[in-house]
Amino acid sequence: MLLWFAFHPGGVLAEGMPANSHQANNETGQFRANPAGNNQQQEKNGHISPLPNTTPLVGIIVDDLGHLRMAGLRALRLPGDLSFSFLPNAPYARELAEVARELGKEILLHIPMESRGGHNLGPGGLTKEMTRAELTESVCASIKTIPYARGLSNHMGSLLTSRKRPMRWLMEAMLACGPKNGNGLYFVDTQTTGATVAAATAREYKIPTLERDIFLDHKPDPDAILAGFRQLVQKAKKRGTALGIAHPYPETLTILKRVLPQLEDRGVTLVPVSTLLAKRTQGRKQSD
Repeated sequence: MLLWFAFHPGGVLAEGMPANSHQANNETGQFRANPAGNNQQQEKNGHISPLPNTTPLVGIIVDDLGHLRMAGLRALRLPGDLSFSFLPNAPYARELAEVARELGKEILLHIPMESRGGHNLGPGGLTKEMTRAELTESVCASIKTIPYARGLSNHMGSLLTSRKRPMRWLMEAMLACGPKNGNGLYFVDTQTTGATVAAATAREYKIPTLERDIFLDHKPDPDAILAGFRQLVQKAKKRGTALGIAHPYPETLTILKRVLPQLEDRGVTLVPVSTLLAKRTQGRKQSD
């Protein structure tokens, strides 16, 4: 029997861990979205979602979606207010993002960025060699692929997110090409390096910003994933909010399906990233 409060060894997510590792190659199958979901709230393009009661809040982003159709569909079937981050130029990104939209899920763009390990970025990747015009064009093209995304996060990026100039260009591109209705994209720094300047740069541009707290599946092992959940819940109870990132590994999806319904019993509430962002923003204003 798997225990919720398993020991967690800690550690930093290794960049370049393929989004499709441990996953089957069978990419056929049917899934019909339920248009009667909670999409009315998510159709509103603003950042500030209604805040629930004063219980600690947890946000969970399922990252790296778009390469494997069946894994993506399985992730979208999970219960609760998860948020989903899509690699904009992956083969199934648009299809899966459309399903997520119909289900009322919160959607992010997951932009590949250059890592210190030199991992393959694929289409739409951002590198330190890019000019300002090239980086801006690439970011804007990615935003157009899924125009109803609420936020943007970095995929890998241990090198690029440590460079101030490309991070400035990224934030300027987000402001230039994001929604023009007064509610632009928010930014999530996945913190693949301790030297990141991404979140700090986003705040300089007044872009709503969050940093990742926990990688739930640094090791795609059931006990390690459960230990990551323990850390996430404890951090939320200590600080009031916590943001976790997971990936569409079979092991992770199995654990998520099992433990997400337990979060309320553990004394925390699962919310979209925008609600978590609103809570943290509210907390900062009250402390000023």
